[in-house]
Amino acid sequence: NNAEIRMNLFKIRNYIVPLDIGAMAHFDVAKIWGGVNEDWQTSYGGGVFVSAIDAFMLFGTYSISNQDGLLVIGSKFLF
Repeated sequence: NNAEIRMNLFKIRNYIVPLDIGAMAHFDVAKIWGGVNEDWQTSYGGGVFVSAIDAFMLFGTYSISNQDGLLVIGSKFLF
């Protein structure tokens, strides 16, 4: 189960591609069955994103869990 919140901080309007720049926060909880530790595992974190034309997003997040931290940089299409 996971939750993600995004908030636009400002818009860059131009004649080529309008951009939205914002911040995001996330929380995730899951249980790994059949492993050594069957406790519920949680992680949380935050990051920034740049969205173009409300269809394409570049993002960078940092997640923190009980075991370690994870930096993720990626992209996705918003449909």
